[in-house]
Amino acid sequence: MQVQWTEDAALDIEEIDDQHRKIFTMINAIYTAISKGSDKSDTLDALKDMADYAIEHFSKEERYMRQAGYPHMDEHKSEHDDFFSRLEDFEKRYKTGDVSIEEISDYLGGWIENHMMGTDRGYVPFFKDMGVK
Repeated sequence: MQVQWTEDAALDIEEIDDQHRKIFTMINAIYTAISKGSDKSDTLDALKDMADYAIEHFSKEERYMRQAGYPHMDEHKSEHDDFFSRLEDFEKRYKTGDVSIEEISDYLGGWIENHMMGTDRGYVPFFKDMGVK
């Protein structure tokens, strides 16, 4: 399922919103590669690109959480760790044909809804108090 950025997804922190927009684009690239039956290496590259970018994005969020003294950082970081583990699992299982388009797209769509549009909202006041824009 393709995902569309809307202002409902915005946290009103430009730096983080820009990163989240990129994640939406990367999720769409994964879905497109899988659903169009692209060469397996294209899909694996898209999954790896998402995992690599997730490390960069999560590192930045976690650095800001530490600096802001965000009280729910441990739980938030655990969600990041779980996401990264799931992407690694999808990569392994995709190589053997043991994962469906639906499983990947359901997980990534749920990630947007539950984490990016849910959990991430918890740190917004802390980041804004710290001057992150």
